[in-house]
Amino acid sequence: MNFQNKSALLLSLSVMSPMAFAGPPVAYDEWSVIGGTIDTSLSCSATGVACDTLVSDKGMLYQQVTTGAGAFLRLIITERDATGDPNAPVNDPDALAFSDESFIPFSLYDSAGNAGPLPPAYNSFGAPQGIADKQSIKDTVDNFVATTEVQRGNLRQLSTDGVYGGVSEGGVSADEMFTVKIDQSFSNAEISSDFSYTGYTQFATGFTMADPVTGKTFVVAEPDTNFRIGSAMDIDQTLDLTDAVTTGAQNFVYRDRRGYKGTSAVTYSNAGSYLTSAPLTTAGEMNISGDATPVTWDNTDSITTTLLVQTADAAIIPVAYQSLNVNNDAAKQDSALIFDAPTGPIDWDVSFGTAPTFP
Repeated sequence: MNFQNKSALLLSLSVMSPMAFAGPPVAYDEWSVIGGTIDTSLSCSATGVACDTLVSDKGMLYQQVTTGAGAFLRLIITERDATGDPNAPVNDPDALAFSDESFIPFSLYDSAGNAGPLPPAYNSFGAPQGIADKQSIKDTVDNFVATTEVQRGNLRQLSTDGVYGGVSEGGVSADEMFTVKIDQSFSNAEISSDFSYTGYTQFATGFTMADPVTGKTFVVAEPDTNFRIGSAMDIDQTLDLTDAVTTGAQNFVYRDRRGYKGTSAVTYSNAGSYLTSAPLTTAGEMNISGDATPVTWDNTDSITTTLLVQTADAAIIPVAYQSLNVNNDAAKQDSALIFDAPTGPIDWDVSFGTAPTFP
């Protein structure tokens, strides 16, 4: 396939300035395509979901999707004559080389008509706004997979339970409803590489007001600031050193954590202010060098750790290196180099997630 245009689109999403995001009204990838004809019956047959096709063509479907939270416009794009399933892994015959699924709000009234966009007399914040989008590229050459998701907060600014983004919706967990997510991976006989990034962005609180004509109560969201409040980045690479003489591998691991998570259980509490949820980085400590005093950090600090581990048979000397950096502060750094082949990091903290293992 020709990746020139599609890669450019993926890159444009990947490097865009961070914004606040929220999950789609129905889960991504609940559809299939045969010969360019896209079938969304899987998601549209769910309880409380109705779909109306507005425009369709080979490799394109434009629908209105209505749920209990309102009406949304969904656009799905594939290659013109594509056949497959967006959930199929890259090496599966049903894998799609390219797909893009996006949602934008059309009307955010709930099914009872008790919430929705401001009536015209109060519409100082403009029409409902936001986008939820997932784009995927898969290529069997080196098992390459690239996925980008963007979820803008005001897409779900109204919720029937009165919680602003504090519940899992459309298959997206509450903590990740205001995010930019980028995942890329490839592998062949010699090397495998995985990259993932999640950027968490600030979201607005809101207040309620009544329409004096209809008596309906409206939940009003303050504009999003678009500020990034936290991020998590993971890089894992493995180089196979095995040949006719040697058996072994070289492993590179990088972890970066900073700031806050997304929107976990945050409710409308102050008009005009902005709230964050739990720290993405929680207070902790590590002691890589074995010194008497470990390196410590506080909630939301910026912390990074890097590992390089070489495991091999007697033909190559095993070696492991690990470093820690807190807030780019020279007084809060630590590292160690050992001539050994550990099965895991020299030291680790839960803020970095699950510890890697080495053969």
